[in-house]
Amino acid sequence: MRIFKSISILALALAPAAAYAQSTDTPAIYRGYLDFGARATTSTGEPARYERFRDLTDGLFAETFRLDAEKNGWLIKLGADHVLASDQKYTASFVKSGTFKANASWDQIPFLMIRTAQTPYLQPTPGVFILDDNLQKSWIALSTTAPTGGFAPRYASFLTTVNNSPKFELSQKRHTAGGGVEYLLSENATFKINAKHATRDGSMPYGAYLGTEIELAQPISQSISDLDASVEATHGIALFRVGYTGSWFTNNADPTIFDNPTSLTDIATASSRGRLPRLAQNSTKLGVNGMVSLKLAHKSRLTAYATMSTLKDGGEAIIPFTINSAATSVPLFRDTLQGKVQTTAANITFSSRPTKTFNFVARYRYFNYDNQTPGWTNTAHVRYDNSFQSLATAPISSEVYSMKRNNLDADLYVTPMGRATFSVGASRNTESRNDRIYTGSTENVARVKVDVIGQSFLTMRSVYEYSQRRGEGFDQTVLTGAAEQPLMRHFDIADRNRSRVSLVASLMANANLGLNLSTAAGKDDYLNTTIGLRDNNHRVYSAGITGTPTEQLALGISYSYEDYKSTQMNNTASVTATTDQSKYFSTAGDDKVHSVIATADVTSIADKVDVHFAYDFNRTRATYVYGTGDPVASTLAVPVQLPTIKSDLTRGSVDAIYHATKRVSLGLTYWYDKYGVTDYTLDSQAQDARVPGNYMLLGYAFEPYTAQTLWGRVMLRW
Repeated sequence: MRIFKSISILALALAPAAAYAQSTDTPAIYRGYLDFGARATTSTGEPARYERFRDLTDGLFAETFRLDAEKNGWLIKLGADHVLASDQKYTASFVKSGTFKANASWDQIPFLMIRTAQTPYLQPTPGVFILDDNLQKSWIALSTTAPTGGFAPRYASFLTTVNNSPKFELSQKRHTAGGGVEYLLSENATFKINAKHATRDGSMPYGAYLGTEIELAQPISQSISDLDASVEATHGIALFRVGYTGSWFTNNADPTIFDNPTSLTDIATASSRGRLPRLAQNSTKLGVNGMVSLKLAHKSRLTAYATMSTLKDGGEAIIPFTINSAATSVPLFRDTLQGKVQTTAANITFSSRPTKTFNFVARYRYFNYDNQTPGWTNTAHVRYDNSFQSLATAPISSEVYSMKRNNLDADLYVTPMGRATFSVGASRNTESRNDRIYTGSTENVARVKVDVIGQSFLTMRSVYEYSQRRGEGFDQTVLTGAAEQPLMRHFDIADRNRSRVSLVASLMANANLGLNLSTAAGKDDYLNTTIGLRDNNHRVYSAGITGTPTEQLALGISYSYEDYKSTQMNNTASVTATTDQSKYFSTAGDDKVHSVIATADVTSIADKVDVHFAYDFNRTRATYVYGTGDPVASTLAVPVQLPTIKSDLTRGSVDAIYHATKRVSLGLTYWYDKYGVTDYTLDSQAQDARVPGNYMLLGYAFEPYTAQTLWGRVMLRW
């Protein structure tokens, strides 16, 4: 089915090739380019990050292919990148000027997480993970042994077993086929259709629990097909468009089943197997849309767009609460989810420029996410496939989340002198929702802009923006019902004042020397937040110089500095109506990033050689300082401060090209990457230093590496 869909999409776009081939009235004009050669890569450490989304396999390669052809009014463009590699890409376009356009593409994107993942689990079939019975028996025997140093002996055995397991690659791949056609039905009407089919396969780390924290290489097998068709027509001052959209998502992976490390048979309080649900349900989204745009007097235009769509799940059966044959049975609330969401959106834009001095733009946007999925209530469940738990006194109900947004923006632009534009604007954003601590919120925004363009030496844009967001309908029971502190506020909807300013400027001292400057600063102040994110501040500065001292030499260097600070407050006390203020602790975060980018291009050395140099360095430091005592004396122990998180990435490249003839060039390219990291939670040192605990992880970590790639290339043009 996937192959059929992909071939159908490509055939749709390649159809005009037959008509082109049959036309022999005039000679065809061809232009082409081919870049191929050999490549070798060496590395130390874990180079998965170096190869994350690309294929750098040693050996022969075909990097780039382009072919353009013209004949009898047809223009055909064919392209290929990374031919036959795992990150290959192919494109084609066919254009008959004023009549017909078609395009097709095939794109592959690999995703390599790590090549040294480890697990004692075997996977005889996709999604079924088993353990050796003898291992399980040994762990069961150890579970009755008295703990040593606070940890049961089996925990140390878990870590030893994982470290002695064979290594394997944790990766994914995404393949996408797409195509489209645009056909001129008449002088005033155009038909467009675009289709895309994408697949995603591989595995990803996923957490599971059965009395032991477990990480599994969860299988992924998904596909999505999208279709977009529309007809656009003009009549007098009006432009009309009507369209249809469809999206079909399929999850081909079954629920994951895995062995319990410390139980060989099912008992009422411990299952021999656990289970993870499918990562996503099958779903279908179908919608219609329409647009009307009217050209009005005084250089004005009114445009209105509306769309409606329905999202439904695929009707798959809900999996039972447990696969533990010894656990008390709990009936499902219904056999299928019956998930359904209706979405409605509208955009209305009015713009007018009655004079050269004044310009006005206003926009209104509406979005309604209406969740029509039936709710449910559980009075009992089985926890982690292990034991039955009655919820009769505190039943759990579903949260059928719906949301509605209204956004209004207006900006007035004034250009008094022809080269500088001043503008003032305002926005009002409202949102209503359910099952959140605020049932709604309103945000008011004011902004001022200054733009300078057209000056021989200066181009500049400066923006200042201030906003206030206030929540409505606060319900504290939503917090306490979820075992959260009553003074907690969720940062994405909490009351907040925000101010931001930015400046971007480009100065040209002369035709050969330019200076680029930019800065930005912002602050978020959460007014009523006692527990949660209280404030967030950022500062960004950058400066760059570009110059061409000679016709053969172009230089560029830039430096940027970013600083992000935040303050959070938390509380370790049990949830009660009154928060124990002596249990407060704070977290002050400070992230700093330094970046340097430098380039140099030397062309026409002896009229034959071009050389390009590039250097990129990024240095990141992040600290999280813990404190206590807000606002009264703390009863907590003085926190142990964590070390600074460090990350350094250095990249350099040299690309030299020798133009042997007008049609043949030879190239030599060198890449260098070095990555260093110190992270107390995710680097290899952190994993080696951890105390053996009740877990079996895959070993994914932030690993340092040094990698070098050398390319020998031949470039042909015709």
